[in-house]
Amino acid sequence: MRRNIRRLFWIEAGLAAISGLLALITPIFPDWIELVPGWDPDQHDGSVERLIIIGLFVVAVALAAAAAIEWRRSPFAASTLPGVRHRDFEKRSRQNMQSDERRAFSRQ
Repeated sequence: MRRNIRRLFWIEAGLAAISGLLALITPIFPDWIELVPGWDPDQHDGSVERLIIIGLFVVAVALAAAAAIEWRRSPFAASTLPGVRHRDFEKRSRQNMQSDERRAFSRQ
């Protein structure tokens, strides 16, 4: 079965993973922020690094939530997740039930 997931899901999931990874790496190696751009906004105070950790974590959670919403919109997920149904799936289910009832009635 081919998954019909839009490109937006993959972009959101990838950016969420990168943001989450950076949020986890920053407390361990806080100097990467000063090494990459060559800019030291807090003169080795560490306050900007803490704000960046919080910001990266918020961005990672928001992007993960957006990716989850996008995943639930796909027809593949609608047919596999419990409690979530796709309109076409429901229509086919109703048609199958009606045809089964007709067959059962005709046998009597």
